[in-house]
Amino acid sequence: LADEMGLGKTIQTISFLNYLFHEHQLYGPFLLVVPLSTLTSWQREIQTWASQMNAVVYLGDINSRNMIRTHEWMHPQTKRLKFNILLTTYEILLKDKAFLGGLNWAFIGVDEAHRLKNDDSLLYKTLIDFKSNHRLLITGTPLQNSLKELWSLLHFIMPEKFSSWEDFEEEHGKGREYGYASLHKELEPFLLRRVKKDVEKSLPAKVEQILRMEMSALQKQYYKWILTRNYKALSKGSKGSTSGFLNIMMELKKCCNHCYLIKPPDNNEFYNKQEALQHLIRSSGKLILLDKLLIRLRERGNRVLIFSQMVRMLDILAEYLKYRQFPFQRLDGSIKGELRKQALDHFNAEGSEDFCFLLSTRAGGLGINLASADTVVIFDSDWNPQNDLQAQARAHRIGQKKQVNIYRLVTKGSVEEDILERAKKKMVLDHLVIQRMDTTGKTVLHTGSAPSSSTPFNKEELSAILKFGAEELFKEPEGEEQEPQEMDIDEILKRAETHENEPGPLTVGDELLSQFKVANFSNMDEDDIELEPERNSKNWEEIIPEDQRRRLEEEERQKELEEIYMLPRMRNCAKQISFNGSEGRRSRSRRYSGSDSDSISERKRPKKRGRPRTIPRENIKGFSDAEIRRFIKSYKKFGGPLERLDAIARDAELVDKSETDLRRLGELVHNGCIKALKDNSSGTERTGGRLGKVKGPTFRISGVQVNAKLVISHEEELIPLHKSIPSDPEERKQYTIPCHTKAAHFDIDWGKEDDSNLLIGIYEYGYGSWEMIKMDPDLSLTHKILPDDPDKKPQAKQLQTRADYLIKLLSRDLAKKEAQRLSGAGGSKRRKARAKKNKAMKSIKVKEEIKSDSSPLPSEKSDEDDEK
Repeated sequence: LADEMGLGKTIQTISFLNYLFHEHQLYGPFLLVVPLSTLTSWQREIQTWASQMNAVVYLGDINSRNMIRTHEWMHPQTKRLKFNILLTTYEILLKDKAFLGGLNWAFIGVDEAHRLKNDDSLLYKTLIDFKSNHRLLITGTPLQNSLKELWSLLHFIMPEKFSSWEDFEEEHGKGREYGYASLHKELEPFLLRRVKKDVEKSLPAKVEQILRMEMSALQKQYYKWILTRNYKALSKGSKGSTSGFLNIMMELKKCCNHCYLIKPPDNNEFYNKQEALQHLIRSSGKLILLDKLLIRLRERGNRVLIFSQMVRMLDILAEYLKYRQFPFQRLDGSIKGELRKQALDHFNAEGSEDFCFLLSTRAGGLGINLASADTVVIFDSDWNPQNDLQAQARAHRIGQKKQVNIYRLVTKGSVEEDILERAKKKMVLDHLVIQRMDTTGKTVLHTGSAPSSSTPFNKEELSAILKFGAEELFKEPEGEEQEPQEMDIDEILKRAETHENEPGPLTVGDELLSQFKVANFSNMDEDDIELEPERNSKNWEEIIPEDQRRRLEEEERQKELEEIYMLPRMRNCAKQISFNGSEGRRSRSRRYSGSDSDSISERKRPKKRGRPRTIPRENIKGFSDAEIRRFIKSYKKFGGPLERLDAIARDAELVDKSETDLRRLGELVHNGCIKALKDNSSGTERTGGRLGKVKGPTFRISGVQVNAKLVISHEEELIPLHKSIPSDPEERKQYTIPCHTKAAHFDIDWGKEDDSNLLIGIYEYGYGSWEMIKMDPDLSLTHKILPDDPDKKPQAKQLQTRADYLIKLLSRDLAKKEAQRLSGAGGSKRRKARAKKNKAMKSIKVKEEIKSDSSPLPSEKSDEDDEK
């Protein structure tokens, strides 16, 4: 079911189940797997449209879920299920897959089903094995990027009909030139899709303008500084690394958004709020325009959604709105559950005074309805225009009464501007092939496998994008950068009013192409972007002035010399000083510069130019910093973690990541730790000051700092458990600890079987996952560990102590067995050596006896006989 967002896929699905219930007396069980962000919406709609069906929300911690299974699951006498619909999330499904997978489901529905586009992900592998009579995938996102992703979805629905990817690719992979006619014909019975204009002819227009803004003077300084700082990496051109170019590009994109993302101001830099507000606004060309725009929209009574990809940019916008005293709500990945629902309800409430809603571009699921807003501001564009279209659709949907105005902010003469053109040219015209499939819908296809990275650009294109606008920027002398010219907001709004979408139903491709109407406010001309041939073939040495390069190199040399001759105490002081000599801005720095998916390396920030020691940094695509942290936290729970990636993905809630990506990250963690420890041991180890605390060597993966010593020590300590517990599930059930154990002083009976089950639980769920171990009925520890009375043992602390003791026993047992093996092998070798020596001695003795005898050797005698 692939209706466009806002056309009621949730209600259609519930009505379908209600129809089965009333017309066909099919009472379930129906399983609905939905994202946490839309679960309350599903629950509310079920109560509205299918009130006679019993729906159970299977959610919460282990105790809550155990309570549901005890009291709301089945009738004890008849063993019939009490519920018709079970509503749960991806994460809970994976945690309780053994239990939920044991039921025969009449129906499985998956919301935001594009999460299943990767057939190598843990979520896919888990859910495809569930027993069901019928499956429905629910997604408003058109199929895109690759035939492989489309096949994965079709294989999930009908594994027998679409059994082989190779056959599917061979049959349809070369169909692009024929418009995929054969594929469309095959898909028609299985795909339902409508778009808004098919349903609601009177839907108000959606008008989009691209507003190009010049950088502020401070932004220009930082932009040039970032390029100069990375001169060596940029000079490599096509020989440089893609990840290196992407890192530089992300820094430049941050600079385009706001200077505070590069260098936050000091806490005591401003005397009053008005001064702080003015500095906040003047640090970004985009914010200068947005400030004028919001003041005018506020006067007119409009309500605004503001989207950004960067959570820290939302922090800055939130501070700006507080200074301006504009009431607002906010929603991003860090806002969970009830708070998310409250924010949406408060904004949509009748008579709500909320003026703005700050959103992360990809936050929260497709079920978020903000049609009470009539203006959308896209502060920074996504790599993929599809994601921005989804953001716009939160306001432009059925129920909208007003024209929706969309303003996309782009920094002129920067990487942003070039990315936008290339995204239009490459992703829309080349990568996306959109065809109408009679009246049932459309699909977006591209031949071959899905791209592995989140950016559609190759190394050469990235290099060219980084050069865009740089030459013009460096023409302005350093320290004489001009502020952007004052702009008349009335003139801007006047020119941005009257460009409506074309009437009639549009394909996604049409929308993508028609949205790039541009208003250029440096000279107030308005025209369509023309795609130009590749430009700027100059080398970086011609773009970045030599005097600036030399000055930066000299500064770096001076810093290195200072580091060599500085005393340790002076070094610590130097660490607190930024490149302009300011101190003590920790709290503000943390607010804007805390690690997230867009973190830049500490060593690259202007404030850290004098930093004595840089932390090695690795980069990985496809993971946010929050996901990397979760992965590392789970990584430390398992022995032999590279062999336990499925368990790590479950524990870290990364089940929609492919095994290939997880292995890539796992190997990066492991190899990075080994290298950091090796480098540390070969160098001079420094102590951590008077307290004598040694953190150990660290390195970075993207924006996440990893303590190598801690990770490796966890990994090594759990190796005995990993080696002792069988990897085969059936063999694991028979496992018994091979050592004699001392009695546990718990408040319940505890024997060797319980010790064995505790070790099995740690192997399966990870060290410290006591609640998960308690929940597993196969381990028979539900009523033994973590009792409700906190004064009774064993609680988490006692379990940790017991686990450490048992793992130590396993370690000794393995060491003993290894010693016996080596001893046995050594004894065998010694016996063989002795036997060989004895045989040699005996042979020598025999030969000596033969020599003293006149009779010939047996062989000689034989030869003589033959001759005779």
